[in-house]
Amino acid sequence: MNEVWAGMITGLLMGKVALVASVLLVFPLLAKDGPHRGVGRLLYLPMAWLGLAVALPLGGSLVGGGMGVLYRLARLYLPGQGWGSPNAFFTLSVAGAAFLLALPFLPVLASRKGMCGALMFSTIFAGLFGWLMPWLAR
Repeated sequence: MNEVWAGMITGLLMGKVALVASVLLVFPLLAKDGPHRGVGRLLYLPMAWLGLAVALPLGGSLVGGGMGVLYRLARLYLPGQGWGSPNAFFTLSVAGAAFLLALPFLPVLASRKGMCGALMFSTIFAGLFGWLMPWLAR
């Protein structure tokens, strides 16, 4: 059960990171001379921001709980320390998943700033779920 709680805590942290990242990525879209001017009008809706503020941390907690269950299974069936983590297989799997999750966003975020943000977000994801969650679960 510790694994699920640790996953929910790191998922909540990841949800907060996603909330901050979404705000930082969306505000440039609201610029009057930006290429996505029409999107800006839609994003002024306070309910959309309130939905993001509630949904991302809660969704992150649910995803984190699932990651906790996966960590528990990895610990039971594929034990072994390594890479600075209590379970090397889980950490490498999360790092690989973070890389694969970032790939579809790279063409969308064609600028260097966007790619840097996607890479940073993936690194934070891998760090939180791959290293912090296993240490919290111990």
